[in-house]
Amino acid sequence: MAETAIGKYLKAAREAAGIKKWALAEKSGISHTEIHRIENGDRANPSIKNIKAICKALNIPVEEALKAGGYISAATDMDSYLEELFNESNPKTIAEKIRSLRKSKGLSISELANLSNLSPHKIESMESGDKLCDYNDFASITRVFGIPALRVLAETESAEDLVNSTKSSGDELLEGLSKSEELVKTLFRAKDAPKETMDKMAEFINIVLKQSGISDDNK
Repeated sequence: MAETAIGKYLKAAREAAGIKKWALAEKSGISHTEIHRIENGDRANPSIKNIKAICKALNIPVEEALKAGGYISAATDMDSYLEELFNESNPKTIAEKIRSLRKSKGLSISELANLSNLSPHKIESMESGDKLCDYNDFASITRVFGIPALRVLAETESAEDLVNSTKSSGDELLEGLSKSEELVKTLFRAKDAPKETMDKMAEFINIVLKQSGISDDNK
């Protein structure tokens, strides 16, 4: 059979990395025969699971391979692709990344649940890693952290990599707080605001400060 786009892409990536098929088979857990079939076009539509394993072994972005192979032809395909990628992920790996991101922001399970509009029980279940949660719940969590779901799902990025990428420098943080100063002043001019409203505002500000890596020195 004629070579396929995905086969040509993976073959070129393997050769560029200077890895033999047998070595790639050992690293990826995909048989030598299957790799040969994929590269030669005998396997016209290899599974995303196998493509992920090969990309991880070659240390290349799986999304680039899928785009090159025509698996993702337009932006509208991205959501369905991400969900499929999520459903084939290791729940323990996803749990570790979410737990690490939450702790790096100084958020409790209850606070993360509040920010993501999920129940604390769902967060606990997600962080246990016993089984995969619902994809939409996972996507809600990634939005809270401001990280694309694709990055959390990428097997080439560890929990530590993700945590480091979300850390703001002191200058960036101060600049952000400076821009918010007038808004904060305006909020607290509302002296006649009900105590319940002020308490909720204080709680929200505390959560934002924790997300920004600022601790409460009074505690």
